[in-house]
Amino acid sequence: MAIYQRCKVCKKDYPVGQGKRVCCQSKLPSDRYQVKVADPNSGRWKSKVCPSLKVAKKIERQFKVAAVEGTLHSRPDVPPDFPRYLEWAKVNKPGSWKDDLSRWNKHVAPYPHSTPKDVRDILHRVRHLAPATRRQILQLIRKVYNWHIQSGDWHSPNPTRGITLPKFDNKVDNTLPPDQLKLFIDSVESYHNRHMARVVLFALYTGRRFSEIVNLEWDRDITMDHRFITCRHTKNSLTLSFPLSSQARSCIPEHPSSRYIFPSPKGKHYGNTFRKTWGTFKRHLWKQGIMDIRNYRFHDLRHQYASALAGRVDIYILQRLLGHSDIKLTMRYAHLADSRLQDAVEEVSIS
Repeated sequence: MAIYQRCKVCKKDYPVGQGKRVCCQSKLPSDRYQVKVADPNSGRWKSKVCPSLKVAKKIERQFKVAAVEGTLHSRPDVPPDFPRYLEWAKVNKPGSWKDDLSRWNKHVAPYPHSTPKDVRDILHRVRHLAPATRRQILQLIRKVYNWHIQSGDWHSPNPTRGITLPKFDNKVDNTLPPDQLKLFIDSVESYHNRHMARVVLFALYTGRRFSEIVNLEWDRDITMDHRFITCRHTKNSLTLSFPLSSQARSCIPEHPSSRYIFPSPKGKHYGNTFRKTWGTFKRHLWKQGIMDIRNYRFHDLRHQYASALAGRVDIYILQRLLGHSDIKLTMRYAHLADSRLQDAVEEVSIS
């Protein structure tokens, strides 16, 4: 590493101290100094042109320190641009980008998050939340930074690297027992809001997510005989087709009243208004003394469907019916088949 002066005539660099060129004895310029430092790790050179010898010596000292620290060729990191990530997620993760937006705005955006310490502080702030929620927050930060690393905007290590994900038991057990399930179905079938009732029963009989159901359209997503549906832009960004049972087919309206198969009472897309209707229905059952399912979520209908099939069908068939990309997600229901497995081994007789 050294400081050089460049000759304007032959464009060659000469170490500082050699005041004249060897060939023509012309004087080297005093307003153009070049600092050259080699990275001891990669062997790459870094150079900078300076207007004076004083500035050149200062830059040389900075380069030497950076070479020792291993940051000589590092580029400055661009702060994560979550809105830009969100635009990508809307196209590639249509089933979950709204959850990402909500978690980021509530738990991540208000605080620093660019270092491992920052991430641990965020996890400490949400320590009162369920382990699954804390895990989702950590995974979101990891996804956002990985996306920026792949985009070339973040050059430091991912701040979540080395942070252990909170462990929790993700087995599904928030399902209704048979007697309560029958009472629930009877209550839905007799409820005055038929639009809501069709959505609830269809979810129970197919295991489809809410967004998949309300986005179904007559012209493109159901066969003429109503035996198959096609769910586009599922949570894992795939287009998947599923068979319908006779119970599920009975939930489909006989005649289209909208472009959507399951529209709102006003014939429009059944969006945020459904959540209020679903809450009203659960409170109605509680106030009437029929049953208390105030903690029963709409997504638990999907769990109810999977629980009914667990142990009765092959785990890989269940995976396909649920549209899971990873068998580990389906294995959450494996424990529900324990009693059925016990019945199965009782049938085995070895002599």
